[in-house]
Amino acid sequence: MRRHAGTSGMTTTREAPSCSRHDNAPDRTRVAVCIVGFARTFGHPVVHRSIANTFRDSPETAFDVFVVISLGDKEQDTAKGQRYPLGADSVNAARKVLRPTGWDQASLRAEGPRACKDPCMAQFERLEQCGALVAAEELRCGRTYSWVAKVRTDTVVHGSIASWAQLNASFLWKDRWAGDSLVLLPRDRFDAIVRELGSGNIREYAPFNSSRSRASQPESCWGMCSPTSICRCAHVLYYVGRKAGLEPRYHSLHTYVQRTREATEAYQVAARFAALSGRLRNASRNDRYSMKMLHNFSWDDLAAANRSVQRYGTDGVL
Repeated sequence: MRRHAGTSGMTTTREAPSCSRHDNAPDRTRVAVCIVGFARTFGHPVVHRSIANTFRDSPETAFDVFVVISLGDKEQDTAKGQRYPLGADSVNAARKVLRPTGWDQASLRAEGPRACKDPCMAQFERLEQCGALVAAEELRCGRTYSWVAKVRTDTVVHGSIASWAQLNASFLWKDRWAGDSLVLLPRDRFDAIVRELGSGNIREYAPFNSSRSRASQPESCWGMCSPTSICRCAHVLYYVGRKAGLEPRYHSLHTYVQRTREATEAYQVAARFAALSGRLRNASRNDRYSMKMLHNFSWDDLAAANRSVQRYGTDGVL
């Protein structure tokens, strides 16, 4: 901090932020790790320590961590995540272990037209916000990253990339667990992809019409909507990635999701409902209760599904 004397006394101004660390190894491949989403289980040691261990500096590669996180105090997560808001202290341990270069509380996106209304699309808005943190660090340091690794806040990561320097930059590298819990994107394609998924996602939403062929459907979620996929966010990511010239491939890192207790219970309810719905539904009824669609469920929706399961046990009506 620097103090300046003025005509009315002492005034205080802040120094401009400086680069987070000096470049002692300029030839290393640099990777920005963007951890984005609701806090969920990010504060659990098994989650944030696995991320810290996986993305640890080596002689060949340097990693900088950036976090854009929502505690759920301004908006509610879906039934696959956290049910109640968390305090800032719930993620303090993660912050100490990861020592992020950039950290931001996720801001709400203004209301307006969206091509995809699915709540899971908010992860890409967070990712675009993280990209702003990454770009600011590049500007301060006068150097760029080669890759951006997008990591969900509830993902446990193991394994390694044999060589980040030799990783093929013509692919969008995805995980085998969910397809979008840990994604590796080349830095030179990153901005265009997340902009289209985030702030650029403003086409008017048009629902899927089951009476029309897929080829004649209106543009909605980039043409990825159907009664069974319902704008699956991983599929939308791959579609936009292909438009940017990237084909999806599996990377060598291993992931699994460490769910909150409430989300684990939600999956159990959804599994029971999906089993009953599949057994009882007729040709005219869409299967709206697949476990894969929990990203569309609010907690009120889940409570209603649970009541239906319980009612079926007593009177045989779903």
